[in-house]
Amino acid sequence: TVDSSGNNYDGTFTGDVQWSNDGVYGTCLQFSGGVAIRSYVEAAGSQAIEFGDTDISISVWIKTTATKEMTILTNVRNSGHHSIDMEQTPTLGVNRDDVHIGKVSYDNVFVTSIDSLATVNDGEWHHVALVQSHSFAETEGWTLYIDGNPDAKKSLDNSPDAGGQRVRIGGGVSHPSFSNSFIGLIDDIRIYDNALSETEVMSLVIGESDFAFRQNPADGTTDVPRDVVLSWMPGKYADKHDVYFGTNFDDVNDASRTDPRG
Repeated sequence: TVDSSGNNYDGTFTGDVQWSNDGVYGTCLQFSGGVAIRSYVEAAGSQAIEFGDTDISISVWIKTTATKEMTILTNVRNSGHHSIDMEQTPTLGVNRDDVHIGKVSYDNVFVTSIDSLATVNDGEWHHVALVQSHSFAETEGWTLYIDGNPDAKKSLDNSPDAGGQRVRIGGGVSHPSFSNSFIGLIDDIRIYDNALSETEVMSLVIGESDFAFRQNPADGTTDVPRDVVLSWMPGKYADKHDVYFGTNFDDVNDASRTDPRG
């Protein structure tokens, strides 16, 4: 998969990873679970990304109904061939134990952990963002956002020594809290070398599309129930929306305010 940021952190598939057309912005990654070390996407050259004593933000869309512990994104720390120093492996995941089913967690094992209050395993798309701030004393720490809202915070008592390691998506490390690869869909993974503000995180949720997106039902869906609730995210220039219904595709496709085909 190609890194759209232009930084050439292109991803390589390992194991049972597929493309899906059910993404937030088109296609997305689909994971089927299993042992985390066997199914993941690794970002080329990602050793250059610093996760330790620095400002960093992770942004990702996920969709799942799973209750098993599983990895969203990890910064793999190697001390030999397939040997992982898990004490210093920062990992973002879901369902880290029986108490946190459906909740997002960021875990460094013996360094720190932070857990969301909100649950995300309802089969809907959710935006997850983790912001690590070191620059300013008043904001120093971790903030976990769910769907653009600050959901959990924790002060920065210790930092992982996590430079020079590889970034893997959906799995890639036998982490004690996240021993399985992801089950579901992952889309629009972003890593920033700064601590995003609350406004900046919300802008990632709203999106920058010129046109409406995240339509429900999705484009091309058949056998839609009569009582379905239509929903979508507006494009950045939207003021009003015109919605047309019909049994003839051409009539609906060609409809306008001046000619609604009514």
